[in-house]
Amino acid sequence: MKKLILVLCPLLFLVASCTQKAPDKLILKGEVKGFDISKLYVCRVLTDYNLPYQAIDSIDVINGTFEYHNDTIPTELYGLAFKGEYSPYDNVIYCFLGKGNMTIKIDKDQFGNPKATEVTGLPIQDEYMSFIHSKDSIMNKPLLDSLDNIFFEAKKRQDTITMMRIKEESAPYYDKAMTDANKWALETALNDRKDLFGLFLAYSYKFPTKSFNSMEAINNAKKYIDSFDKEAKESSYYKKLVEALEASAVSAVGQVAPDIKGTTPDEKEVKLSDFKGKYVLIDFWSSYCTWCRAESPNILRTYKEFKDKNFVVLSVSSDHEKDAWLEAIKHDGMIWDNILLSAEEKSNIFKQYNIQGIPEIILLDPEGKILAKSLRGEDLYNAVRDAVNK
Repeated sequence: MKKLILVLCPLLFLVASCTQKAPDKLILKGEVKGFDISKLYVCRVLTDYNLPYQAIDSIDVINGTFEYHNDTIPTELYGLAFKGEYSPYDNVIYCFLGKGNMTIKIDKDQFGNPKATEVTGLPIQDEYMSFIHSKDSIMNKPLLDSLDNIFFEAKKRQDTITMMRIKEESAPYYDKAMTDANKWALETALNDRKDLFGLFLAYSYKFPTKSFNSMEAINNAKKYIDSFDKEAKESSYYKKLVEALEASAVSAVGQVAPDIKGTTPDEKEVKLSDFKGKYVLIDFWSSYCTWCRAESPNILRTYKEFKDKNFVVLSVSSDHEKDAWLEAIKHDGMIWDNILLSAEEKSNIFKQYNIQGIPEIILLDPEGKILAKSLRGEDLYNAVRDAVNK
């Protein structure tokens, strides 16, 4: 009987261990080597394309170790930063956090920057690291790291000539790496998986490459994201995609374009609604945008040919510096109407038109309804020609 009890006890302990519930909060334990810091900042990633972040909490680091508890944190990608304010030059460790027991070890990489040498405890983080490692392989990261190493060694010596040479010679390698990696990431995002990580991939790589200019495209996209599982639809990625699609619907083809208000070069206030009754080509641009400036000749050709057919152009600049804006207008021969948005107006207008990047060129009919969006090159000319010649 004693033997039976002795045999059963370990089994009962094993069963009890297996049936223990996972913690209903995040318990993150970690250590930091090679850096003398007293705090880490937990940061929400604002956009997964270029990874700017916003600090939402802080962690005390004592003698190189820390423990962080959070019972409300949703599962998503976060940054662990050494600074509380975003800087494009700051080094941040990106990882998925969520409810559960997690451990992380931070050390220096070959360039002296912080690197996570180990992150364990969350299955979606394991998937993320597998994805990143595969992406690094596609990019040929060892080659890029060696080029970085040569550059930083020259920087230490203040050898500006070598720095410029390495920067110029390495540019094709970086361009190819980014092209290959983004193509691979998009193909991965298009895989028909319906879980949280699948939605993260769609949010990060599939949706930024798409233009939802029509209600048909918007409705199809809504059906697509609604096909994901319950956990995915409770995530911030689902919420942000729904908000983006709702914003797209406001300025979709066939909708009345939201009004725009800006200041002309001679300090007069002009509104989009001032041009009602005419075909209007709205050109969202900025003097520092190379792709925007490349469209100036196409717009000029179109304007000259159709300006006597109830057609106008309104270029809407998001420039920060008025002098740069005025110089670009003069240099590019922008002889049509131009307005500059205030910082507040820029935020409102870009949100209303759901502008993810510039140039964004839109054609309106005389009633102010959107006829076409995302026009470039010959398509721009053809859209205007077809509209005014109806």
